[in-house]
Amino acid sequence: MEQALVADNARLQKRAELSMRVTQMADQAYDEQRGRCDWDSVARDMDMPLIECLRLFDASLSTVPVQTLPNITDWSVDDLSTLKSLVLEQFGAVTADEWRLVGIYMNVEQTDCYMAYGICTLPRMTPDLHKAITQHRNASLEWKDIFEKYPLFGSVQILCNAYHLYKEHSGTKQKNVLQKWTDEEISRLQEIIKAYYRPGNRSQLSFQAQMAFPKRTEASILGKIRQYTSKNSNITQKDMVHVNTLVEAYGKDWERIGQETDVSPRRAQRIWAQHQQRQKVTQAWTKEELETLRNCIRDGIGMAEASRIIGTKMSYACNAKMQSLKRAGLNNAFQKSRTLWNDADVARLVHLVSTSKGGDIDWTAIGKELGRTAKSCHLRYTKLHQKHYNAKADHSQTVSREVQKQYEQHQRVDWTNVAQQLGLSERECLEANQFNGGKARWIYDPDTFSWDTADRMAQFIKNNYPKPVPVNYTAVSNYMWTDKSDCVKMTSLLRGEVTWTAEALALVVRLRDSGMKFEDIAHQLSPTVSASRVTATYHKQKNPHVYQPLLDTDRQQIKDIMDTRAHYMDFADLRALVIQSMPNANKSALYTFVDSHGAALPAYKERLKNSNVEHIASQIMSGTKQSVLAKQMGIPSLMLTNLMRSRTFSMHSRTWTQEETDKLIEVVRASPGPFNWKSISEEVGTKDPKQCRTRYFNVGHKY
Repeated sequence: MEQALVADNARLQKRAELSMRVTQMADQAYDEQRGRCDWDSVARDMDMPLIECLRLFDASLSTVPVQTLPNITDWSVDDLSTLKSLVLEQFGAVTADEWRLVGIYMNVEQTDCYMAYGICTLPRMTPDLHKAITQHRNASLEWKDIFEKYPLFGSVQILCNAYHLYKEHSGTKQKNVLQKWTDEEISRLQEIIKAYYRPGNRSQLSFQAQMAFPKRTEASILGKIRQYTSKNSNITQKDMVHVNTLVEAYGKDWERIGQETDVSPRRAQRIWAQHQQRQKVTQAWTKEELETLRNCIRDGIGMAEASRIIGTKMSYACNAKMQSLKRAGLNNAFQKSRTLWNDADVARLVHLVSTSKGGDIDWTAIGKELGRTAKSCHLRYTKLHQKHYNAKADHSQTVSREVQKQYEQHQRVDWTNVAQQLGLSERECLEANQFNGGKARWIYDPDTFSWDTADRMAQFIKNNYPKPVPVNYTAVSNYMWTDKSDCVKMTSLLRGEVTWTAEALALVVRLRDSGMKFEDIAHQLSPTVSASRVTATYHKQKNPHVYQPLLDTDRQQIKDIMDTRAHYMDFADLRALVIQSMPNANKSALYTFVDSHGAALPAYKERLKNSNVEHIASQIMSGTKQSVLAKQMGIPSLMLTNLMRSRTFSMHSRTWTQEETDKLIEVVRASPGPFNWKSISEEVGTKDPKQCRTRYFNVGHKY
């Protein structure tokens, strides 16, 4: 008993000495800038696990002051990232005692750590965070910059939505406390509206109203402004007649018409468009309109788009007629399901099933296409498949016996002779044969690889299984007389597909470290893979990096450099100067920020404004690279990218010739359906997919 007590005392004494040593080393490793100890270095120096070092730490012996961070805004981005990774990597499901260890590691009260981690895992807007964001917004800080300070919400859009939702909810609660608007306040607001309201722009009006009513919430003021400026929200017949009269007098000068009607130019254009549509509306449905509507139902087009295509019916009328036609179509399908199948319906059924994407067959969609029930289509195809399987099994045995006989006699197979002997096609014999005796292996070896053999297999696949027909690799294996799995793998290699397994990555690293060129390494992996792809894979494997955002000081330094030099330097030179002056910054983050900030500079915007935008767009659409044009103009290429996104340049004429219409009808009638308008427009050659679809729905029934 005494020996056990002595051993226990010795163990406790040793642990106390170890605890004191860990505490002293933690105090020495304290980083004042980060406000916590470098526990990773302590664990390395002690040669102990990190968790054990945290358990041995004695806070009563430490001279390091513990921080108190009760608000989420008190935490830096680096601290939040460290907290989240620590909990996930070291603890998993955190208990109360483990939260104490988390607090020791972060040098923060454990309750504050628990609060911060909860917001990290389930982001929510708190009062202090909302107040901090409001201060940043008042300081004209952009949302993307605010997001870099508080990246808890995952994206800029989510952070923005959470901020505004919190703002609306708090505004709603405050609004309920305030009294109703008095007559004096309403009169004052109407005077402000009369003085500052501009159609399409309420920013100045909103600002003046908030200054005049400081005790009113922003939501309450904006609601009243909308109430007294929304007289044009519901378009009346009088509005449409007035706008149409102005269009007849001034033409389509929407700026002038908007000033005359006290609305924005865009709204004036919408009123006129609605008036034009109302003029064309008819009550009765013609046969041509019903046929066009049926085509819209078949292609999944909604009521609004159908109304635009037909042109003489409102969207609500199209919706009602669509529902009626769908109900009638189901009844007709039920009646047709009881009729016999003809050869055309059977061929159509087989084609629709064979072109179904993925492993699941949508029998409901096939039934709608054929005008039958899904159950009827499924039962019919099951019977056809059973007949085909039985016939194929009979052919398989006969063909396999004949192939085996020829191979044992001549050590090769003459497929033309086999087909003549059995009265089948050569392709049927290739697909039916199951005899695999003597087939060679075809494993890729860069020293023995032959393009003649590969081209022979590729030509066979192209002739017998053109896209989208799935390739039957049993036939390919029999034609090449090689192993089936080797044919599948070689086909993927010829397409440039490389599976980056651990062995393949290790081979690339080993060959590159031995001094081999990337071109030779690519040839070792596949006959078609590019050297650039191997290069990127190698560097990614050797130098994995994590995206690090730019510091606020670096951002401000970049802005100062660019803002003071943009008016006399081309962007390419300015970009090189910035990159040279920031050697330690993350390259990806640096390039992104420089390009985005350069695109927003007034000097470069003025250069683009003074150039011929239409000529630039036509050059880009004709094949000229945006980077080349941007360098010639001295502006960021991102500005040309944004230009092409914001403008619509049509390469095709809107007018249809008779030859183009005939070509469209011919291509559509030759397509089995459902129609792929992109491929149809490519065959027509002079119209885009939307033009082809609209034209066919308008005139297709006449042919």
